[in-house]
Amino acid sequence: MTYLFVGLGNPGEEYENTRHNAGFAAVDLLLEKLGATKIKTKLLASVARAKTESGEIFVMKPMTFMNESGNAVAPFVKTKKIPLKNTVVVHDDLDLPLGEIRVSKNASSAGHNGVQSVIDRLGSKDFTRIRLGIGPRPSKIPADKFVLGRFTNEEKTKLPDILDRAAGACLAEIK
Repeated sequence: MTYLFVGLGNPGEEYENTRHNAGFAAVDLLLEKLGATKIKTKLLASVARAKTESGEIFVMKPMTFMNESGNAVAPFVKTKKIPLKNTVVVHDDLDLPLGEIRVSKNASSAGHNGVQSVIDRLGSKDFTRIRLGIGPRPSKIPADKFVLGRFTNEEKTKLPDILDRAAGACLAEIK
C-alpha cells in the first residue's frame, strides 16, 4: 500500500509557527516518528518518504501558499497513483477549540480554502482530513489575522502534546 500525508500551511519564515501552519508542524513530527527521508521532486512541494511494513509512505508539505495547495497535491497523487482513500490532509481548523482533533472522511472543506483547493484539483473529496483545533478566535480579531498569528506562550506549552496526538492520528490511518 502507498499512503500520502499532506500537512497544509504557508511556506516562508514569516509564516513559521503561525496557527495556519499547524498542519506543517504535525507532519514535521510525523516525519520524525517515521524516520522519513526527503526526496527530490519536480513538484511544488517538500516530500519525504518512509518504508514500513504497511507500505510506502509519503509525507508532503506543499510549497505553494495555502489557498493553492491542490496544485502540489493533485499532480503527486496522480503521478504516484496514490488511492484517495490513502490520502490524508492535516490542517488547522478555526472552528475547533485548541487541541481538539477530529478525523473526517469524504467531507466538504467547511470553508477552509486550502482544503477546497485540494478538493478542486483532485476533483473529489474522498480523502481523509485530520483537523487540528486552533480556536476559539476572539470576536474582535478578524479570522485571517487570527490564523496568520502566532500561538501565545500559553498555547505553545500545549503544542507538543497536540502535535503528538495529531501525528498519532496520522499513524492510525495506516492499515
